[in-house]
Order: sequence, then C-alpha cells, then structure tokens
Amino acid sequence: MEQLKTKLLGIEEDVEEIRILEQQQKIHKGRFLGKKKFIKQLGDIILQESDELSKKSGGIVELQRLYRHLKRKYDIDMDVTDVLDACEFLLAKNVIDAIIELPGSVMKIISFSPMALDAEIRQLLFLASSHGGVLTREEITLSTDWDQARIDRLMDLMERRGFAIREKSFEGEKWYFPAFYENK
Repeated sequence: MEQLKTKLLGIEEDVEEIRILEQQQKIHKGRFLGKKKFIKQLGDIILQESDELSKKSGGIVELQRLYRHLKRKYDIDMDVTDVLDACEFLLAKNVIDAIIELPGSVMKIISFSPMALDAEIRQLLFLASSHGGVLTREEITLSTDWDQARIDRLMDLMERRGFAIREKSFEGEKWYFPAFYENK
C-alpha cells in the first residue's frame, strides 16, 4: 500500500512539472508572438496561482511578492511591469477585484476576491507593509492613536478575512501579514 501511495505522489509531482513546462512553452511562444498575447498568457498563469496565493494571504498579495513567486516557479523572461500589466488586463476583464496602491507608498496590492477595504484596513495594511509584515499592538497604537477596543475589533476582522495571523507569546501579541511576510 505504501509503495502505491509513493508512486501516486510521484505521478502527481510529474503531472505538476509537466503542467509548468507546458505553461513555460506557451508563454515563451506568446512572448515571441507579441506583448498583448504574452500579457494575456501571463494573466492566465496568475489566475492559476491565485488560489494558492490567496489561501496564504486572505485573497490579497503584494505585487513584488507575486512577481517573485512567478519568477521562482516559472522560467519566464518577465519583469514586474509585465506582471502589473497582466493584473491590469485581468482587472479590465473583471476577473480580479482590484489593484490597490497604498497611500504614501509605491507598493501595490493585488486583490483576487471582492472585499471592502475601508480606510482603517488600508491604514493597517500600509502600516504592516512598512514594518516588514509584522505588527505589535504598541506599533499600531503609536502609529494610529486608536484605543484598544478599536484595535481589537480591527485586528479580529483582519484575522477573520485571512489578512493577518495572531501570535501570542510572553512578549505580547504580534500579527503577521502573509501578503508582506513570507515566513509565516
């Protein structure tokens, strides 16, 4: 039975590798045929990867992180502007929800699923991005002057939406934001 499981796992890995190679061939051919076709094919790959990335970060991913993920997984000659163009193509087709530029930052967040990002949540996302994807209660208080009840309400909402992961320790609470912090 164990040998059968091992064989099946090996077959699944082979199928995934073949799928990746097919995508690489298709996109290299698209690059040769023109920018528009390349961007469309890159958009297709982004959609395929969106489920995996969304599960880890609550449906949002920072543009640079998306680029690094694609670059690591696929051997594609591309740059960040190609990924942004592909995301803008998907947005124009109403396939993704939004491309959000955080205020006072050049950082862009790709939102794969519909959600309301009110001003407070955007402020917390900006704060998390500027603190390496990790926030403490003290950092939030010092940066916002919000009371503890408001911070608790917002951070609970961020956790429920999958934007943040709470970690308690003897030092206190920390929230990790997977969209900006790759080690959680």
